[in-house]
Amino acid sequence: MNFYHKNLFLKFSLSIIALLLMFITIYFIYIKDSDSQIYFENFMDSYISKNIQTANNYVLNNSLPNLNEIFSNGIKNSKNNIQNEIITLFENLFYSINYEVISSKTIFNKSIINVHFDYYDLSKHIINYFKNLNEHENNNYDNFIHSLKTTKYKISTNLNIELIKKDNQWNIVLSENLINILTSGLYKNFSI
Repeated sequence: MNFYHKNLFLKFSLSIIALLLMFITIYFIYIKDSDSQIYFENFMDSYISKNIQTANNYVLNNSLPNLNEIFSNGIKNSKNNIQNEIITLFENLFYSINYEVISSKTIFNKSIINVHFDYYDLSKHIINYFKNLNEHENNNYDNFIHSLKTTKYKISTNLNIELIKKDNQWNIVLSENLINILTSGLYKNFSI
């Protein structure tokens, strides 16, 4: 084998090794992307199913308020069936969040997931209720129930969600926009 053939063989071998390294890198990047996406989906599924304690296990910077206690205490302390109905309708709309992961990008221990959300803006119901509150009407609660049942202030939005890998686990960084979506617009308008 002469020098030319050895050089050609060396170039060919290095090309094969470089190609293999490129495929391995792409493979591990893909695994990381899907891994952070799975953590986010587990977080959302826990939250939507009202399992706030489990959802908080996926959160990095603070925790979500457990509004289940507020809803159940509200029903327990309500004075009549109309208030029970309002609280139940409110709770059902509150956790009616649809989401779809559009894309994800992971670089080392940081992942950005772009998610499309559809959710109900309950703050608009409350604001309209108080705006239209008439002291002389006895059916203010009935009007509010009618509003909750018929008028759906649905919002669609895309949001980039940041996840940080810490101790070999992905953690969601709760932004104000994400908290606002998870609280159906109440966080932004009422700072719950």
